[in-house]
Amino acid sequence: MIVAGIVQVRLASQRLRRKALLDIMGKPLLERLIERVKYASRMDKLVVATTVLCEDDEIVDLAKRLNVDVFRGPVNDVLKRYVECAGLVNADVVVRLTGDNPLTDPILIDRAIDHHLRTGVDYTCCKHPGATLLGTGNEIVSVGTLRKIEKLAKGSYFREHVTPFILENPSLFKISFLNGDRIFNREDIRLTVDTEQDLELIRKVYAQLSKSENLIDLVDVVNLADSDSEFFKVNVNAEQKEDSYGKFAGSGEGY
Repeated sequence: MIVAGIVQVRLASQRLRRKALLDIMGKPLLERLIERVKYASRMDKLVVATTVLCEDDEIVDLAKRLNVDVFRGPVNDVLKRYVECAGLVNADVVVRLTGDNPLTDPILIDRAIDHHLRTGVDYTCCKHPGATLLGTGNEIVSVGTLRKIEKLAKGSYFREHVTPFILENPSLFKISFLNGDRIFNREDIRLTVDTEQDLELIRKVYAQLSKSENLIDLVDVVNLADSDSEFFKVNVNAEQKEDSYGKFAGSGEGY
């Protein structure tokens, strides 16, 4: 079984343009993400999946500098981009990662992969709430499932967001929700980057907790929130885009 981590990313983000290349303590946001997920030992391959648009040439250049493979595919049909990318690298299982989460947890990636392979499900959801802090999780999808969705899902919403079709059609798939440590079940900590306020917070977290080449531990992030109630208020009003995942968030681990 070949497990490929695929990072979807492009520069034409609507709310914070070019965010993948914005600086976080001397490195682009995308580089911060890549250096973390490379610590996940259960992934056989890591690929940056961007678009065919010329503006995303900079994404390609960065990935090559970091010795990460690149796939270029459709702009808005992200589902097709995943299917084609997975086929190119002969993947059996995909770890879906998004380019706006520089604090993605590699430990959780490994745990989710092990769970997915052990249970033989089609889809493992390892996101907030339930599994981890918002902006640090992942999703595991069998490539056969991605191909099935690619044939069945017709609406632009399903094509752009990749996994909601699974969650809205639970009778067609074996679905598992992976629960995490209780300390990460927090609504007051937002670590994804959609706005300037989000970016400001991530920069503060890195400045406070980054130590030489060691990864930032999410437990330290929680401890920081508990010791300084004002620290994480900078992006408290940032609006999170809704997706179908929210409808299923409280279901716990099950099929």
